[in-house]
Amino acid sequence: MSIHNAQGAGDIHSQHLPDKESSSAESAIAILNTADQITFCDESFLRLTGRTMRECRMLPITALFPSLLLPEINRTSIVREKIMYRDTISLEITFSPLRDAEEQFAGTSVLLKKITVTDSTVLFPPFQTILETMPHLAWTSRPDGGVSYVNHKWAEYTGKQVHELLEWGWQSFFHPEDIDRVLQKWSRAMQTGEKYECEYRFKKEPEGMYRWLLGRALPVRNEAGQITLWVGTCTDIQDQKLAEEALEKRVQERTNELSTANEELTSMNEQLFQEIELRRKLDTVLEEQKAFTDKITDLVPCLITVYNIHTGQYIYVNKAIEPMMGYARENLLEQGVSLLISLLHPDEAENLMASNQEAIQQSNAKQANDPETVVDFEYRLRHHNGEWRWLHTSGTVFDRDASGKVLHVLNISIDITGQKITEEQLKKSETRLMLLNEELEKRVTERTQDLAISQERYEIASYVTHNAIWDWNLITGELTYSKGYSVIFGYEPNETLHTIEEWTRRIHPEDKDQIIDHIQRVINRGEQVWSDEYRHQRKDGSYAYVFDRGFVQQDTQGKPFRMVGAMADITERKLAEEAILTSEAKFRRIFESDMLGIFLWDVNGHISEANDKFLQMIGYTREDIASGKINWQQLTPAKYASLDQLTLQQLLATGTSAALEKEYIRKDGSLVPIIIGGVLLQDDVQQGVAYVLDITEQKKAQQNLTLSEERFRLVTRATNDAVRDWNLQTDVIWWNEGFKNMFGYQPDEIEVGPESWYSRIHPDDLEGVLQKIHQVIESKGEQWSDEYRFRRADGTYAYILDRTYILHNEQGKAIRMLGSMVDVTDMKEIQEALEQQAIELKQSNADLEQFAFISSHDLQEPLNTAASFAKLLEKKYKPVLDADGQEFIEFIVTSTDRMKMLIRSLLNYSKINTVAKTFELTPLSDLAGVAIYNLQARILQTHAQVIIDDLPAVPVVASQIVQLFQNLVSNAIKFKSTLPPEIHISATEQGEHILISVQDNGIGMDMKYAGKIFQVFQRLHSRDEYEGAGIEPCYLQTYCRTPSRYDLGRINTWQRIYLFLHPPEVT
Repeated sequence: MSIHNAQGAGDIHSQHLPDKESSSAESAIAILNTADQITFCDESFLRLTGRTMRECRMLPITALFPSLLLPEINRTSIVREKIMYRDTISLEITFSPLRDAEEQFAGTSVLLKKITVTDSTVLFPPFQTILETMPHLAWTSRPDGGVSYVNHKWAEYTGKQVHELLEWGWQSFFHPEDIDRVLQKWSRAMQTGEKYECEYRFKKEPEGMYRWLLGRALPVRNEAGQITLWVGTCTDIQDQKLAEEALEKRVQERTNELSTANEELTSMNEQLFQEIELRRKLDTVLEEQKAFTDKITDLVPCLITVYNIHTGQYIYVNKAIEPMMGYARENLLEQGVSLLISLLHPDEAENLMASNQEAIQQSNAKQANDPETVVDFEYRLRHHNGEWRWLHTSGTVFDRDASGKVLHVLNISIDITGQKITEEQLKKSETRLMLLNEELEKRVTERTQDLAISQERYEIASYVTHNAIWDWNLITGELTYSKGYSVIFGYEPNETLHTIEEWTRRIHPEDKDQIIDHIQRVINRGEQVWSDEYRHQRKDGSYAYVFDRGFVQQDTQGKPFRMVGAMADITERKLAEEAILTSEAKFRRIFESDMLGIFLWDVNGHISEANDKFLQMIGYTREDIASGKINWQQLTPAKYASLDQLTLQQLLATGTSAALEKEYIRKDGSLVPIIIGGVLLQDDVQQGVAYVLDITEQKKAQQNLTLSEERFRLVTRATNDAVRDWNLQTDVIWWNEGFKNMFGYQPDEIEVGPESWYSRIHPDDLEGVLQKIHQVIESKGEQWSDEYRFRRADGTYAYILDRTYILHNEQGKAIRMLGSMVDVTDMKEIQEALEQQAIELKQSNADLEQFAFISSHDLQEPLNTAASFAKLLEKKYKPVLDADGQEFIEFIVTSTDRMKMLIRSLLNYSKINTVAKTFELTPLSDLAGVAIYNLQARILQTHAQVIIDDLPAVPVVASQIVQLFQNLVSNAIKFKSTLPPEIHISATEQGEHILISVQDNGIGMDMKYAGKIFQVFQRLHSRDEYEGAGIEPCYLQTYCRTPSRYDLGRINTWQRIYLFLHPPEVT
């Protein structure tokens, strides 16, 4: 739709009035021309303002809404602003630019919307003014998290329009790695209502670089305790972060140094004392920074006050008054303006009071049409310590009474003492320069030939003041510099600047736009003095910090035609300021760390401040410090009183004291061992700083080491072994008394080095011993042992068993070897004798076994022949022989059969020790079954009953166990009673052994014959009663006595026999 201006401004197209239907009933519409005058308004607008259409026509919008700050941006984009109207109505005003057919700005459409009182996103104008004057990024948000307001610093920082950052438009500037963490913390704060605080990286434009910010926000609650608004700030902490990283690196280096050598504490302490001194110089800055967390207004390093112009009383004073003026805020709140008047400099008090009264009257005359600054002046104020401080104060109408008169004034004051001192110095230089220029101009008009002399004087003055003096012709653009420029920045004379473009190219990119803007603003406003600090490039490419000040000359019509100034190199001062801040931050990190206990003290014993580490050492709390309960003299046991007195005297005499070891009494009465040192503060000989190191663990370790060493000495004295302690780092060996006793050396014959050991090793063993030791050390092994020969004092050699334990340091390097040497010469000789005896016995057994085999074979051959002929004789001649002859032949046959049985039994008996010892895990039930199967014929013949329980599996030689079971069962059948044989084989576990039981119901045996039956060919019955050779029980005894086999335990009666099996491991 098109809108026609009532004044004939033409058609305004392509823009639409706000959709009033979509707005609430509490809204109004107006149209402004290019001069921001009302050309149209609806009935709702008239009702809201209480005016008629005629009264509103061509009336400036600010005449109706004095607190409205018309933004320049409304000519290019839509802008929203919130104000208080008549102190009772909250309005949200939306400005939308209108354009004509040529797309030129033709006016503004205005939509006014009343906001309910519960909408806390509307900022009270004076509070908004405070936020706008803050040097930080300030913002507010609704309870749902959407940003409702940001101050102008956001636009400068991000390069975006303010409205583009509202709601959630700020998210795109966060570093991708931080955005999730920021949103998570912000969401948690909104849910819990807790204080929001977070560090993150934020992109700064136009550099496009991420810088660290510290975001903080506090909730605003209504009377019901509900959150209605969040108010926050964002502070650039990039430099602080870099300082913290450097400090962390430095602290880590310090920690490593402390762990390796305690003696380096002295060097660290000296640096610590320096940092403590630097910290004192920045106490005021730290107090201001700490105050940032109290209230939003305390975030700024300037004095903010609000006072009643009628009563002269202050209703608000921030904490900045304490470092700025040396007074507590309570002093100003109680005494009011009268205190400041009494502190004003006599030369300025009268004019200042008159100017202030006049500014108030002018503001009252303007009524509500001028919300801008009412006062702006510089003056001197006497500090509490008597010094005069320069302040720059800007006063703004805070609010008015019902009649529109000024009621309260908001003052923001900045300490410009340093700036004034610099300006005074510059003015002096400027005065000298102006006098020089006047003299130069006079001489030019009088005598042209004196120009060279004047120019020379000009250069000398520049060189003497160490300034680069410059002259800029604003008409031609020509720029000239004195020789001081070459001296300061290292350029050759022909490389000095000649145009303003060349000068701007040498300004640091981050400073250039701001400097050019400031200069242009001074020239365009008709001001005469410009000054700035910025970085200027040297010839080597580095940048110097400079303070540049220029004076603008104007012609008779007030048009600037020339600008003259001087540049001073302030790099050293800047670096010193940065060093102070960095050093203070380092000290603060050390103070807050748990590396050392640190506290501030005075000569009377009072402790005014201490870190957590010190409080942890002594068991006290910060409340104890605040109440004055902690006194360093009372913490010290009485036995250290004289030592403390000497140390205090040393401190008062020299300002510092050496570290000393003592004890402190903890709150619970226990003692804590410490090392303490101190230093006096430079500006107060009654106070100092002390560092405390808890050495409890070191003391315990020292006691344990002493106890361990004592035990080691006692053990080395008690043992008969030769004990060796070899320090591989010093290459020194210590020997105990056992070395002298064992080998017969006198103490003066024992070298201190390793030659006392390896030089006495037998030459044939030395290479092998050393090679094995080196292998163990290179492989980082912990133990080594070996046998070798070692020379005694009489020249003979002893066989030695050497066992050594190797100690390593944290890097795994061998540093110490503890070993013991045992004389095994006698054992070695016995072992060699046993080995020789075993060889001889083995050969004897082999010869006996061979003899038994050959003998049995040779015996059986003639016996078989005799038996064969006896049987042939019996077969052929038995019928012709009488009874005696037949009986003789029967005797011959029976005797030869019995002889053959004896020979076979002897042969089997001799083979027991020659059977291969192959042990296999075999179920004993299976082996017992094989034995029963072999005796099946005799079992059936005698109607015997054999019961075999579930026997375990055991590693055994299967053939021997089968023979064992077979002999036992066969004997049970042979020596049966009148009843059929009943045989029971069972097994039980007894510890590490298997108990095998073979029980029968036979005739049994009296235990007094137990030793006899295990002898070869011994019998308890005649051959006529029971057959056999009398050798079977010997099998059992042989199995029992054969090495590495089984134990035949005890035999109670022949009716039950027990075997304890404890076979070796399966091989």
